[in-house]
Amino acid sequence: MRAIMLDATYEPLGIVSWKKAWRKTLDLKDRYGNILHEAKANVLWTYPDKIIRSEHAKWDWPAIIILKKPSGRNRKTRNIRPSKKSILIRDLYTCQYCQKKLSNSSGTRDHVYPDSLGGPTTWDNLVACCKSCQQKKSNRTCEQSGMFPKTTPREPTLIERFRNGVRISNSTERRTWMLGLKKLGLEYLMNGEEE
Repeated sequence: MRAIMLDATYEPLGIVSWKKAWRKTLDLKDRYGNILHEAKANVLWTYPDKIIRSEHAKWDWPAIIILKKPSGRNRKTRNIRPSKKSILIRDLYTCQYCQKKLSNSSGTRDHVYPDSLGGPTTWDNLVACCKSCQQKKSNRTCEQSGMFPKTTPREPTLIERFRNGVRISNSTERRTWMLGLKKLGLEYLMNGEEE
């Protein structure tokens, strides 16, 4: 189970592992009660019936956390490289040529205008692709191969990256996050997504 991490301004920063979310919400004290590490975030929503246990304590499993202080990073302009994984997430793990569903192992990225012909490795020139379509298209242009992507590739906005991350999450995470965002009055972050 992972967690949504929000900035203090309620802007989504991303989806993080449960361990990272849990650590950010912990106050660690020594045996005399002195604070060794102050929590950097608060838990806004938890997974129902999920508990993190240690020998001496237990905690609710965080589903949505919010940082106590603004992160100070302008993530709207932060450049994220168009890696294989980020392209697969942007295109919702769907081959842009044949619409086949992809996985991390079956999917790859394809240069719309081939790299071998000087095509750049940018968001605007990369699409998710299955290996058979990539081999079929080879190092030809769309016109030469007769294969055109279903959507025009472009760099996703911060909110699109967040929404796509939620869309490809497992059903338990998605249901919990959608319910939590709705109850917290933050459903606008998902802009009409179904529960």
